[in-house]
Amino acid sequence: MGETRKISLLIPSSGKLKNISELLLQVRLKMKEIKLNQPELKEFSLANVGMYREQGGVRVNLYFSKNEEKEFVSIEERADI
Repeated sequence: MGETRKISLLIPSSGKLKNISELLLQVRLKMKEIKLNQPELKEFSLANVGMYREQGGVRVNLYFSKNEEKEFVSIEERADI
């Protein structure tokens, strides 16, 4: 696996999240902002995202990877119905 970077941010939230789409939109906007403000990430691509509740909001960990080849982070197995 190539070089990786982790960026952690807190998305403020009061109480329960009512709309997950709003949270995901906020994460996408923050990610764009981060890539614009940190030019060293230009050669990196998003490899994984971790989210968990924390006092005052949702902690989001963005994992960026600098790979020559594409590697799977995880493979989801589905039931054959």
